[in-house]
Amino acid sequence: MAELADLAVLDASNSARFGEGQLVPSINDGGRALEGLIARGHRDRSGYTLSSGTGSAYAILTNAAYPAHATGMVFLFRANVVCNGSPTLTVNSLSAKPLRRQGGGLIQAGDIAASQQVLAAYNTAGDYYECIGIGDGAPVAPSYTVASLPTGSAGRIAFATNGRKNGEGSGSGTGVLVFHDGTAWRASDTGATAAA
Repeated sequence: MAELADLAVLDASNSARFGEGQLVPSINDGGRALEGLIARGHRDRSGYTLSSGTGSAYAILTNAAYPAHATGMVFLFRANVVCNGSPTLTVNSLSAKPLRRQGGGLIQAGDIAASQQVLAAYNTAGDYYECIGIGDGAPVAPSYTVASLPTGSAGRIAFATNGRKNGEGSGSGTGVLVFHDGTAWRASDTGATAAA
């Protein structure tokens, strides 16, 4: 059975389901096969799949057939358990491959939460699945001026580029990390309402 990875980029090369001179009654079957092929690929990449497994040994059963790990294999799945370190991903009955951070770094315990959506792309050079969005390095807070800080909700953080740190005068703020406490944006160093 053909899958998305089997389609050719050149239109004229895709003749398996709709051959030249095809009999009219068989066109319906070709159309249905094409729709099934698209639906299987879409489901595997749209977060419908809940992983199984224990600890950090994640496993998924896909809608499409994958005979081997290959370039272009991308899956979006929901993790069934929190990662406790050194995770692997088994796709159908293929051998388990390590899950790595975007960029190739090792995934740490807690990097993947239970029920988190995980976007994993196979990296042929490293022979592992790279988790897009789980990157190396510290997270970066979004930056705003104090006047443009968005409507907040408790727990959000940002960097106020002209926000005042303790001891800085009005209009001379050099920037401060801010958090929203549910009522206002507050400077992280003092807890005072963020001001420029």
